Amino acid sequence: INNIMSKIFKIVLKIIKLLLILYAIFIIYTDMVYQYFVISYNSPEVHFVKTDDDWKIALHHFPNKLKLSNSFPVILCHGLGANGFNMDLTENRSLALFLQKQGFDVWNLELRGVGLSQKPTKNNNLKWDYNFDTYVKYDVKTAINYVLEQTGANKVFWVGHSMGGMVIYAYLEVEDQKKIKGIVTVGSPVKFTDKSALYPLTKFNFILHVLPSVGSNRRNLAITPLIKIMPESFYRWGVNPENIEAETLQYVFANLLTPNCSKVLIQVCDWFKKEDFTDAQGGFSYLEHLEWIKVPALIIAGKADLIAPLDTVELAYKKISSKDKKFIIAGKEYGFSTDYGHGDLLLGKNAPNEIYPLIANWIKKHSKFLGIF
Repeated sequence: INNIMSKIFKIVLKIIKLLLILYAIFIIYTDMVYQYFVISYNSPEVHFVKTDDDWKIALHHFPNKLKLSNSFPVILCHGLGANGFNMDLTENRSLALFLQKQGFDVWNLELRGVGLSQKPTKNNNLKWDYNFDTYVKYDVKTAINYVLEQTGANKVFWVGHSMGGMVIYAYLEVEDQKKIKGIVTVGSPVKFTDKSALYPLTKFNFILHVLPSVGSNRRNLAITPLIKIMPESFYRWGVNPENIEAETLQYVFANLLTPNCSKVLIQVCDWFKKEDFTDAQGGFSYLEHLEWIKVPALIIAGKADLIAPLDTVELAYKKISSKDKKFIIAGKEYGFSTDYGHGDLLLGKNAPNEIYPLIANWIKKHSKFLGIF
């Protein structure tokens, strides 16, 4: 028996040593990938603002270079599982830089837990205990008030991708609409069904109740160099492969994708179960109160968006009460070069020539009465 136990012990030691060696190789490998693919933000300024519940959120500022007076500032907001790179990846895939060059004062918001905004660590007392409603109640509200204070404006434009558009829908239902000049939402669903590529997330709901957060930056880095040899099916759920280069996807994996707070994902799973869009308690339906929204709105949907299917985005257009509203489908039959997916609505190779000008021109049109364009 002693000999058997001794042999088992030696085998276990060898396995542990092998795992440690593999882990060391993994760390060295991902550190090398980091050096090659991780990039810096393009913003010349970063403002750190404290919310009412004592979190610091980052606002990347792209000042108005043309020095136009009386223009309304523009706040950009990323989607779920993303950060500020969603709106500002590289110089030629940056809605933030594009709008700045058009003469706008641009503020790229990073919600809590991602990017340069505060996130729970061993060195602070913060916890992964927030949800979608927290973004609306604290982060969005703080960002809007801070930008108004810094610029002296009385209203802002809001441009949000995916969840970045959903948070402004919710904000407009529970906060003061007078501070919002107009909104642009891009691929932002307001109903959740099994048609969405995110629906399989519900099968892992039990894991979300155990782990405080899910996702790994190192895992994303490990995948990054392999993107060019992976089958399109690996990422088709998130983008239209025809409309985004492999190199851009590599920068997306290395920089843009971030770990998610489990409580946010639990709320998303609840939306799928109810086929609704509600607060965490389920007592208030953001979907059913969309008619309360009266500000001007431009709503853009991707024809081939698998995460936010066309009808789930168009539903917002149908329900809001805005007298000044426009719905655009980014697809070939509507005059676009391709059928846009989800992520490529802002980061696709054709986005700078097709989507960015749509957004800029709409904002210009709704700023015209000031005589600045």
